Parts: sequence; structure tokens; C-alpha cells
Amino acid sequence: MPAIDLNRSIGLKTDLPLALFPVRLETRFADDKLLVRIYHDTVHVDSFEPELTETEIAWGKNFWIHTWRAGNDKARARSAWAQLAEHFGAARAAWIAQKLTPRNPEKQPSNPISSDGKLPVEPEFPEPETHSEAWTRAPYTQILPDKWIALIYESEDSEPFIYDGGNSINLPLDVGISPDKNKGLNADALELDDKIGWLINFDKAVEMGMGLRIPYASAKPIKRLMVLGVNTALNGKEGQTKLQELIHAHRHTQGISFLPQGTPTNNTGDVVSGYSTLDPGFENSYRIELEPASDLIGNSNRAVTAKALGIDDDVFAHVREADSLEQFNAEIMNSALWQTTWGYFLEQMMVGPNAPTEQQLRLTRVHFERYVRARGPLPAIRVGTQPYGLLPVISLKYWESMDGDESIDKPLVAFLYKLRETWKAALVSVPKVPGGSGTFDELQNILNLNPVSVAYYRRAGQRIALRSSPSGSRTYESGNQAWKNEVQNSGLIWMPRHIRMVYGDFPSNSQLFEHKLL
Repeated sequence: MPAIDLNRSIGLKTDLPLALFPVRLETRFADDKLLVRIYHDTVHVDSFEPELTETEIAWGKNFWIHTWRAGNDKARARSAWAQLAEHFGAARAAWIAQKLTPRNPEKQPSNPISSDGKLPVEPEFPEPETHSEAWTRAPYTQILPDKWIALIYESEDSEPFIYDGGNSINLPLDVGISPDKNKGLNADALELDDKIGWLINFDKAVEMGMGLRIPYASAKPIKRLMVLGVNTALNGKEGQTKLQELIHAHRHTQGISFLPQGTPTNNTGDVVSGYSTLDPGFENSYRIELEPASDLIGNSNRAVTAKALGIDDDVFAHVREADSLEQFNAEIMNSALWQTTWGYFLEQMMVGPNAPTEQQLRLTRVHFERYVRARGPLPAIRVGTQPYGLLPVISLKYWESMDGDESIDKPLVAFLYKLRETWKAALVSVPKVPGGSGTFDELQNILNLNPVSVAYYRRAGQRIALRSSPSGSRTYESGNQAWKNEVQNSGLIWMPRHIRMVYGDFPSNSQLFEHKLL
């Protein structure tokens, strides 16, 4: 398989960031070809129908009339909302209420009026677009690339084989059945359907760009397969609009929310998942959807996510947990813990001739407090029942500092880039399910792991050896040659005190000093 320049194949530009969405892959070998099927994920799907039915309009007007009669009586206003939300669900009800918002809100009475009383001034309702049925079209997606590119790695260190022979994807792409009564749900008919046959017919998937037939005659096993793509037809403004429209669609169909740190994603014997449809009296949805959005707070979930995605922050104004201050609280915690963690380690254990200056340590602290996040630099979100993490990434290899940049970024990036080889070597210790005997036990051990630290272990340092001391043979002894090599390979120009530390024999598991974190 010939090598292909990835940038030229995709038509990639570097003046805009990319938003990459997850997809699901299914693979199999057939003769000398690798067959790859690509499926969309929950976040891709748009099933929103902005037009209202006559029933929705009637209920929406009834909601606003009762809201106006409620005046400043919040309990009656919430009761009117509960009726609408109970009939259509909170997500759709919010859209109905928004589309039928009276044009003369200044005329709403401030004092309550009896339920059968006449309003001094009737609300003036807009005339929204309508359709006869609540479901008129198939769910679809517009958030897909021009076409898919496959990258095949035969080892962790090998250059990938790149396949770009897939067909172009015509957008929008239907991803579910339509309400067309003439088609029904006959499996044979669906397989040949021009719109959604690709979901079950691989030939159709290849034809529509959602399947790949990759020539692969190599006898070597495939270590890793990646499939990616970019919609190069969109400029920055168009991409922003598409993403905002998708978030808006999720808000009024499946629902979208921010997830607080530590929210369980699944039910277990000990805890239930953080997802729940319970909303007694629809009071939470009333507060989120109908009460005025709070002023934007700089480090709120809403602000940091909108900035990272390059979209308007008001897209998240009426989203659950939008005003939570996770990133702000993380910065405060970093500041509080600095001196007892990184501060002490850098000032005491990493000292030595040519070690970082006091100014460099100060810049390191600034970087740590502002940007390092143990649980990620962006909040997690949930679309419908599916949680997603938001992970910003950048190439350290091609990163360049800005003119006049006096931060610690440039030396830090160089240091991290050299540490990549150390981290790659440590991958063999990462728990994995290799297949074969013991697979079940390995899987069980992996599932028992925690996503955050729950304990730490310590051992006592005995003394600091002289620089002239010979290297010890054991890994914990002072001046171990492997440690010295690690220091040199990482680009440090001094030998830190930590490397010259002499420790006692590493105790057995039963002798370790274990400290559980609450």
C-alpha cells in the first residue's frame, strides 16, 4: 500500500482548530481486503423538527395565557409549565414556549388574575411555521467529513499506511427510518433503501462513503486502526453555525447537559448513574429553561466550553450545570496545594547546579495553577443518555511559541516532547485485554480500576549521596545508571537531588505505608 501525504489527501488547513467527533468502527477481513464500516454516534444525530403542530400551538398558547394570569405568582407559573412539559417533555416544551413567546411581554400583568378571569390585554402570539405531524422526516446528520481516511499501523513505531480511496459523503445523511408510510419496516426493503440502506448493507455503505474496502495483503497483524476525516468545505463561520445548530437541536430533543465531576455513568450495586428523568413538578426544567439566564461567569462551564469550541456562549445559557465553576475551583485547589506538592518537590528534590531559577519556578507555578487540571481542562457533557469528554489536543512536535512569550511554555514543551519516549516505553505496563487465557481476569481487573487516585504509598529516604558516589545496582539506590540516563535523555542539564537520594529497600506490599484518600 503506497504512502500518502495525509494533509494533501484531506486538504487540511492549519488556520482553524478541528472538532473531532467519535465514531464506531466494525471491521473484518475478506480475502485480501480489510472491510471497515463507520457508524455515527449519538452526538451526530439531529432529529429536531422546528415546525410546530396545531396541537403544540394550542398547548403553547394555553401555557402563556396561564403564565400571564399567574402574574408574579411563581407557583402558578410553574404549574402552567408542568402541564406543558408533562404533555410534550421538557425539551420540546421549552421550544414550544420559546416559539410562542408573546410579542408584547410588557403587557403581562404583575398581579395574579383568577384562572377564569379576563386578561386586561391579551398576549400577541407570533405565527410559527407549522406542519401536520410531529414526525415528518428521518433523523440525519450534517456533522461528517468529506470522506473517511484510514490509517493502519502495523506497530506502535511504524509509519501508517494511509488509505483515502473511500467515496465522498453526501450531506445531510439520513441515519434512521423516516415516517414514510409507503416504506414500512420491511427488512429487505430497508437493505435496498436509497437513504438508509447503508446502515445494514455494506455495499450501500461503501457507495455512500460510510464503508471502506482497503486492499491489505500484508501478513503482519494490524496493531492499530484509525479512521478520521474533516469537512474541508466549511469555513470557520460555517463550522461554528453547524455546531451551534447541532447543540440547539440536542437541547430540544434528546437533551444536553454538563456533567459534574465524579458523576457515575452506569448503574452499579453501590451507586446509580447520574442520569435521571425524574423532575418532580418539572421545577428543575422550569428553572433552567424559563428563568432568565445568569450573567456569564468567566470560568463557568458555559464560558470555558464555548471558548474552546469557538461558539457563542449563549448556546449553553439554558443548559443544566452551565454556571458551575469546576475550572475555577480546580485553579483554587491547585494554588492551595502547590507548596505541599509540586512546590516542595521542585524546590527541594529537583535542586542542583544549573537547576531552574526562582523566576522559572514562579512561572511554573503560574502555568500549573492556570492550565494543569487533574480531571481535564474542560467539563464533560451528556447528550441524551450518552456522556462525552472534551479533550483539547495539540501537536508538541509542531508547536511554536508566540513572539514575546515569557511564560514557561517553550522549555516545558521541549521537556514534554522528550519525555514521550519514556511514556511510550511505559505503555507495556498499562492494563489491557490481550486475548487468550486469563482474559476474563484481566478484564475484571481493568473494570475494577478507578478513574482518579484513591490511595498513595510512601517509603523513607535515608540520605543524599555525594555526586562522586558510584552507581548502585538496584533501581532504588542512589545514582542508578538508568535514572541518570533518564535525566540526560529528558534534556535536563543538571543532576537533581532526587536522583542522588538513597532509599531503603522497597517494602513488600504488606509493609507499604498506604494512605487512603477520602
